[in-house]
Amino acid sequence: MVWRMMSHRTLSELHIVAQKQTVNGTYYRSETLKKTCLDAIARRSKKGSVIERSMLENMSEFLFMQDGAPAHTANVTQQWCSVKSLGFGRKGSGQLTPPT
Repeated sequence: MVWRMMSHRTLSELHIVAQKQTVNGTYYRSETLKKTCLDAIARRSKKGSVIERSMLENMSEFLFMQDGAPAHTANVTQQWCSVKSLGFGRKGSGQLTPPT
C-alpha cells in the first residue's frame, strides 16, 4: 500500500507500507501521519521541487480527507488529527465524514 498527500502546488513524500505490515491506528498515526503528513504541511518554501514546496499558501484552504478505514476512523486517530492539525480530520464534521 502507498500513501501520499497532494495539493495544486505540490506532493508529500510517498509513504510505502511494507508487505505484510498491518495498518492499524497506531501505525497510521506514527508512521504515516506524523512522519509524512505533518512534514508536508509544515513546509513553507515557495520554490524547489514538487516535494519541497509548501502545500498551500493559505492553510485555511487545507482540506484533509480520509476514507472509512478503521485506522482513519479510530477515536484516537480522530483526536490526534484534531490536536496536531488544528481540527482537520474530525469524524462527523460534515465534509470530512467517512463514506458509509
